[in-house]
Amino acid sequence: MGLIIDLGGGPNHQRLGFQYWKNPGVLTGAGLEPNHPSLDKFLGILSVLVQAAFSFQGMEIVAIAASETQNPRHNIAKAVRRVFDRICIFYILGIFITGLLVPYNDPSLLHTTGTAAQSPYVIAMTRAGIKVLPGIINAGVMTSAFSAANSFLFCSSRILYGLALRGQAPVFLAHCTKTGLPLPAILLSAAFAFLSLMNISSGSATVFNWLVNLSTVGGFFGWASMNLTYLYFYRGMKYQRIDRKQLHYWSSLQPYLSIWGLSWSIIFILINGFWVFWDFNVSDFLTCYISIPFFFGLYFFWKILKKTKIWKPEEMDFVTGIPTVEETEGPIRPPNTVIEKIAAALF
Repeated sequence: MGLIIDLGGGPNHQRLGFQYWKNPGVLTGAGLEPNHPSLDKFLGILSVLVQAAFSFQGMEIVAIAASETQNPRHNIAKAVRRVFDRICIFYILGIFITGLLVPYNDPSLLHTTGTAAQSPYVIAMTRAGIKVLPGIINAGVMTSAFSAANSFLFCSSRILYGLALRGQAPVFLAHCTKTGLPLPAILLSAAFAFLSLMNISSGSATVFNWLVNLSTVGGFFGWASMNLTYLYFYRGMKYQRIDRKQLHYWSSLQPYLSIWGLSWSIIFILINGFWVFWDFNVSDFLTCYISIPFFFGLYFFWKILKKTKIWKPEEMDFVTGIPTVEETEGPIRPPNTVIEKIAAALF
């Protein structure tokens, strides 16, 4: 639809092409260095990098679902590939098309209405003169938000449950119902959803934005930890001369991808609040960077309290507790009907 509108297929029959890339332009500054346009545009790119990284948070949920997935060795590898495909289509291609339809100086982008009217997709349809689609996109945004909330409720409850099993969270969070549902962990995770009501008033909305920022930086620490963990895993397997190709899912680009991911995660942590240094205030600075001492404080607190060790490559155990293929994998039934084949191709 966006490509059709860009080529003049909308109600106003205006062919846009790359018009907005020329006027007002592709890039805009962050507004921090108006006297130095080049530096200001570079700072604008940095701010976009942080926002883009926040949008990608949650991809790791696929791995968390492995313990409750049928045929995890097959389905998780398939899901990871699907995530990559969807990122290319819905994120990269979607942003590209939207950039053709909406200039960066459109005043609607800066309006805080509390609805999806600020969405560039809604703005694009409105500018094209299509009256019906903005409402449909609003409904799509609502279903997307519901799906995201559902995914993160699953993710947070399972993490709390796992921490409780390891003795790193209160014991009551390890309780499950007869059907295996970690109800206390789910209820505690769901309770945090009510914090979103703080966004109703302007004063509490500021506090809510602080919490969102803290959550964002926490996600960056999560990425950094996962990449660092994999590097230790890779080092251990290499030391013990275990061929990674015997794993069901492996990449020939490792460990370079993990080094790349770790480096960028650290960069995101350091630059997530760079704008504070142009208009410094204590509250914003703490919001952006309090997670750094908090993260390392918890790490060293646990190390000192429990006197845990960092495992050496030769001490790593890659055998004990690993389920066999027969224990986790069952027969895979190929899709038969047309609907099943379409669903298999999409999901």
